[in-house]
Amino acid sequence: VAECRYRRGVPPVVNEGMQRQWNSPEFLNMWRGLEPTVSGLTAPLMAALQPKPGERVLDVGCGGGLPTLEVAAAVGPTGSATGADISEDLLELARSRAAESGLRNATFVNADVQVDTVPGAPFDAVFSRLGVMFFSDFVESFSNIGRHMKPGGRLVFVCFQSATANPWFGANILAKYAPPRPPSRFPPPTPLALGEEALTREFLAEAGFLGVSFEAFDDPMDAPFTGEPMSGGMLAPMGLARDVRAKAMQELLANDQRFVEGDRVKTIRKMWIVRANARG
Repeated sequence: VAECRYRRGVPPVVNEGMQRQWNSPEFLNMWRGLEPTVSGLTAPLMAALQPKPGERVLDVGCGGGLPTLEVAAAVGPTGSATGADISEDLLELARSRAAESGLRNATFVNADVQVDTVPGAPFDAVFSRLGVMFFSDFVESFSNIGRHMKPGGRLVFVCFQSATANPWFGANILAKYAPPRPPSRFPPPTPLALGEEALTREFLAEAGFLGVSFEAFDDPMDAPFTGEPMSGGMLAPMGLARDVRAKAMQELLANDQRFVEGDRVKTIRKMWIVRANARG
């Protein structure tokens, strides 16, 4: 595993809640069920990214590594694809998939891209499939990403639109149970944290990115109803007492019932593709 260096003066763990969630014993099993439900996001992401032969590309929050491997195949042996994630379990899965694929130009590193220096910079492009919404400081995090990029390099990521556009998420329920946070100008790290276009534009501009654009698209969800709430994973980093967590789970399940048809969960997830360029 490649070593990553924390920048001077920045605490080694900036977002402890996400560190706990992504490295909890039950998270890998949850991810195996979640991964197929987000696979439809890869094609529009790759169409926006357009990886080219010979490029060096960074995948932020690479998870099990499937998008990273797709990029590795696209950039070919003269290029490289680096996947960064904070979950060692998911990185182990990604490395096993890379070995099975035979792609030698894919590398996976345990790194918190909020603060770490990831080997392989400067990158021609940086992309993310649902991996940039969990930062605790969005301006500093995107600034750090920008420091990894060539002048004019491409940033492309997929994220959810706002809570209003995605009522399946149960944002109001989660907010009710979330523990108090220190005062912050940034939204809490959740899948919908970058859903407000104006605010995300502001963060990216402050981080030095230019040419920011948003493209809306729909992602239909049709998945087996497992009996677990769609947003239940967000409770893990809250550290709730068992009885309180059980009550929150019941409320989230009641919210989910609006989208259950027979034994399937069916809804439309409202998404953004966000594009920007590193300062030249």
